[in-house]
Amino acid sequence: MKWNRDSECDAGNITVLTACVISALTMILVWVLCLTSLISDAHQVRSAADLAALAGAQELGASESQACAIALEVAQFNGAELLDCHVRGTVLEIAVSRSTRNRSVHRVVPTVKAMARAGY
Repeated sequence: MKWNRDSECDAGNITVLTACVISALTMILVWVLCLTSLISDAHQVRSAADLAALAGAQELGASESQACAIALEVAQFNGAELLDCHVRGTVLEIAVSRSTRNRSVHRVVPTVKAMARAGY
C-alpha cells in the first residue's frame, strides 16, 4: 500500500496536540495559583510579625515580659504563632510562623516564618 499525504493516517493528530497543550497550560495555571497563594501567606505572616513587634515595642517601657505578652497576643490575633521573643536593649525581636492555607502548597511548604524588629 502506498502512503498518500492526504490519507487518513494523520486524522486525530490535532486533537492529541490540543489535549497536550491544554494539559500543559492547566499545569502551569495550577503552579502559578499555588505560588500566588504561598506569596500571599508570606506577606500575611510578615505583616503579623511587624504588627506584633510594633505592639510589643510600645510596652518595652513597662517590662520585657509585658512586651512579649502583647506581641504574643497580637500575633495570635493575626493568625500567627509566636516562636521567639527577645528584648535587646530598646529593641524587641520576634519570630512568628503560620501554616500555609492552601493544601497543595502545604505539602511542599508546611509553614511560613517571618522575623521582625521594633524599638525606640
